[in-house]
Amino acid sequence: MLVTGAVLQTTIANSQPNEVRAATVMNSKQQAVVNLAKAQLGKPYEWAAKGPNSFDCSGLVQYVYKKCCRYVGPSTNNNSGTYGD
Repeated sequence: MLVTGAVLQTTIANSQPNEVRAATVMNSKQQAVVNLAKAQLGKPYEWAAKGPNSFDCSGLVQYVYKKCCRYVGPSTNNNSGTYGD
């Protein structure tokens, strides 16, 4: 699961003093996913686009995971699939 900065900040802000806080350290594969996703900033949104010049939401996710993790998830209308290391 990819956790965005806003979600992470909200989780930390809403946690109680004795709760375990969310980890902010990423392993190299997670960092590669974030870096490649950030590199796509500024590219146009286009319905059903899968990159590399434009993306829709699921197209961006699939593009990044395929490049970084060799995993291409299921289509957006199918919740089956296996995420691996």
